[in-house]
Amino acid sequence: MSLRPTKLKDFIGQEHIKDILRISIEAAKLRDEALDHVLLTGPAGMGKTTLAFIIAEEMGAECKVINGATIEGVFEIESILRNINPLDVIFIDEIHRLPRQVEEFLYHPMEDSYMTEKVEVVVPSKKYPYLRVIEEDFPELLWQFPNIERDKWERTGEYALEKVEMPPFTLIGATTQPGDLSKPLRDRFQLSIPQLRHYDIDELILIAKQKCTMLDISITDSAAKNLAKRSRGVARVCVNYIRRCRDLANIRGLDSINDDVVNVIFKTLSIDEQGLGYEDREYLRVLANGEPRGVMALSYALSKDKNTIENVIEPYLLRLNLIERTPRGRVITQDGKKYIKNQGW
Repeated sequence: MSLRPTKLKDFIGQEHIKDILRISIEAAKLRDEALDHVLLTGPAGMGKTTLAFIIAEEMGAECKVINGATIEGVFEIESILRNINPLDVIFIDEIHRLPRQVEEFLYHPMEDSYMTEKVEVVVPSKKYPYLRVIEEDFPELLWQFPNIERDKWERTGEYALEKVEMPPFTLIGATTQPGDLSKPLRDRFQLSIPQLRHYDIDELILIAKQKCTMLDISITDSAAKNLAKRSRGVARVCVNYIRRCRDLANIRGLDSINDDVVNVIFKTLSIDEQGLGYEDREYLRVLANGEPRGVMALSYALSKDKNTIENVIEPYLLRLNLIERTPRGRVITQDGKKYIKNQGW
């Protein structure tokens, strides 16, 4: 069951983004035009995909979903663009992972509403050597020159670029790493809105209650706050915890999620009151002696790859000011030392 809201008014948080989208969507609908191309940026789990579906729903358009990591060549994007209808939305998640040649291919569709394709140049042999046409012109040329048989045309080994006009459409790109996009592609998003932010506790409480309503179960105010505090400021994390709490409540025959249910789930998941899990605590243990550690040294000590450390573990510890990145390596802060002391290590 999908727990995504389908209307902008039901999307909780990110008010600085919703206001811009609301104005742009209403204006585009008033003019009966496609919405400008949109670039959504921000950490994982903030709602970029949900906003893309909401934009399509608000525009009354179909949303075609693509993952940039799975696109290997231009032909895949080209086949999708050939089959779009006016005002359709194409959503490319992880757009920063598109191959560079695919990025470049998108320039004309986004800015000029046409795409180019390579077509082979052919010439009729002997009698008409001055004619140089592309293969798609065969029907018209055969009508003009009925004595030229198709099998008498010779291929030159050359290619020409042909324009293919496109209906107006909206491309929505989502990325956690906007810096990895080329500047020409980034500049073609006319609606490059501010980055999605982490959610505060009050917003996460509202999200928890909204998802419980959608799952046909209630949650106490205390349990919602308890859960929100441990969700690391991420909507997706909050939703995942709600699902686990509902499972336990169902097993116990409860029609409401209470503090006891939440505490049992977090104890099972080894999540503490600040939202730190086993991997976070192991990371802090490595830094407990106060000596700076480079990311590769941490990688060996934790048996985790560099990307997991930099993109999964460290961001939340940095937000809580438990660690600091320095030229000499990662070090534990005073707040981090207090956390360790409170844990009784």
